[in-house]
Amino acid sequence: MKRAIKLYYISTFILACCAYSQAPQWKSYTDGNIVTSLAVEGESVWIGYRYSGLAYLENPAGSLFYYNENNSGMPENQIMSIAIDDNGNKWIGTRGGGLVKFAGENWTVYNRNNSDLPMDRILTVL
Repeated sequence: MKRAIKLYYISTFILACCAYSQAPQWKSYTDGNIVTSLAVEGESVWIGYRYSGLAYLENPAGSLFYYNENNSGMPENQIMSIAIDDNGNKWIGTRGGGLVKFAGENWTVYNRNNSDLPMDRILTVL
């Protein structure tokens, strides 16, 4: 039992030291939001948030652009998944607004009313 406790404290100390030593290199882009999905496009990253829509980090040192239902063609702000196809189209699964295709500047929403989707909750896009 004492050995297990020692091992626990030693591994916690090592983990804390490693995390502390690398902390200055990390930067948070969540602004307190819950991240539900990530998709990498070259050096840029698309970030899906649970309640705050979608963000695009241009590159590791670049600008962060936010998309939500007020400034884009997205039907809602609850993003569940993101995938990027070979043509660079972004496919965004929402919690209740269907499937969204973002192709440059065009937003297309597929839902059960205008497509063969059986429901509007899209949890995973591959």
